Amino acid sequence: MTIDGASVSASVASHGGRLALRDFLVDFLGCLVPGVVFLIAAILAGLPPLLRVIDLAEPDSPSILASLKLPDGAVAYVLGFGLFLLFAYIWGQLFFRQDPKVPDEASYKRIKGTLEEQGPVRAESGKTTDVQFPYLFLHEYLVQRGLRHLAVRVPWQGCNAATHPARTKHFINILKVRLAFSFPDRCGALARNEAHIRLNSSMWYVSRSLVVLGVAALVVSFVCGAIDAAHKESLLPVAHLSSVLYPAAVLALALWLKVGIERVLHYQRVRECVFVLETAHWANEHSDKDIFGGLACLAPQVRQADTVR
Repeated sequence: MTIDGASVSASVASHGGRLALRDFLVDFLGCLVPGVVFLIAAILAGLPPLLRVIDLAEPDSPSILASLKLPDGAVAYVLGFGLFLLFAYIWGQLFFRQDPKVPDEASYKRIKGTLEEQGPVRAESGKTTDVQFPYLFLHEYLVQRGLRHLAVRVPWQGCNAATHPARTKHFINILKVRLAFSFPDRCGALARNEAHIRLNSSMWYVSRSLVVLGVAALVVSFVCGAIDAAHKESLLPVAHLSSVLYPAAVLALALWLKVGIERVLHYQRVRECVFVLETAHWANEHSDKDIFGGLACLAPQVRQADTVR
């Protein structure tokens, strides 16, 4: 059976097209989803207190919502929906491009009690705990998990200060690039892991922003309520409960989302390290590609003297 060169080229081009579409959808949805969530929640949390302030400043003027006239025709709604998605995408870009380091640190602080100094991040006496990716004690973590074939690929050790300069996030990024060029059809799991981390990181920034917005909206609502109660001699302005309930609901949901992300994000980033290293190791051992070529690895004497600390 012979393989036609044209069919092979067509297959490669088709696969490349699918990968390009996948990357586009990951980036597009990764920006759009956080932006949509933030805008909807921001409107729900911020609009009622804003209307309350306007109503308090001009009590005799008609309600803005009551005097608001919705446009006629499907075109206006389609245009409005398109503008909403555009603004959501722009806001989502701001969250999507934020450094995952900050939510990763928050995640580690929340779960560090369950790790018992056996994870890739460990406290050092007299030093601030280093939670930067890739983690300082990644080598020791892999050894303790019985993954010595991966541990020897990591060019630094947390317990060996002489190897610390070799630690860089470009080590993992270079492996991803080489795998994407050599085995693009095997990088689906790596792309999904990175997409999940990026989305969770973005949503963590969204939830943190909504917590600030929710607290600010509640403060404004309570201040307006106090002023209104002083003028009307009433402690229960029932007509304006929405200016408290909506921000409170958004605040509660944002806190729930933030805590939920912090419980899993650090584990996801550790899993990404293991996935990338194992994929690169397998590709290096079972193909003619030198995936680790030119990258520093631990010296043989360090590998042989490797002990669990």
